[in-house]
Amino acid sequence: MQRLLLPTNFAVNCPYRLAKCSVTQHTSRPMVLPLPCPSTKPRSRLLVPPVEMGRRSAKIALRKGKSDAKKAKIYGRVGKKIIQLAKAGGADPTTNAALDTLLRQAKDLGVPKDVVERNLKRATDSKQGDYQAVTYEAYGPGGTGLVVFCLTDNLNRTASDVKAVITKAGAKVAEPGSVLFNFSRCGLVVVGGGSEDAVFEAAMEAGAEDVEP
Repeated sequence: MQRLLLPTNFAVNCPYRLAKCSVTQHTSRPMVLPLPCPSTKPRSRLLVPPVEMGRRSAKIALRKGKSDAKKAKIYGRVGKKIIQLAKAGGADPTTNAALDTLLRQAKDLGVPKDVVERNLKRATDSKQGDYQAVTYEAYGPGGTGLVVFCLTDNLNRTASDVKAVITKAGAKVAEPGSVLFNFSRCGLVVVGGGSEDAVFEAAMEAGAEDVEP
């Protein structure tokens, strides 16, 4: 460390430890200021290159993003259906058969329990709007009949969105009843156990259209 002897009544700007300091002395004795050591080197900044995602990690992230988006659609659709059925027949599955069936289906689809409970709570809220089932009909390419089933709490918004999607796909919105009469709503019944002949006979007697083993 070197020392610098300065006279009295002297003001100086000096670098000390890589910083500037303003010193003013008004005494009868000279003052001594330390100077930085010539061998002192400024600290070098460590540059860390950015971490880039590898090809395998990118594929995993892309696959996970698609899976999360698919789950979000399922959760949203099930949640709306829960609110609709709970408002129509009550939020208690023991007295609401339709809601009980839906909750069983939601469990099979892997819908989390907190999602189900949150939508059941929303159904009991007086501020929560009711979801309505709406059907739209359209003609696709080559005159193909299309039937669109929606569940919405805003009819105007849904009608506008569905019409925009149909028009963008090159289809045409049809008048109510012009396409729907060509379709019939069918269900799927899964039977476990019993012989194939016995199941086939029971299905035919019940009016089933087709039986597959």
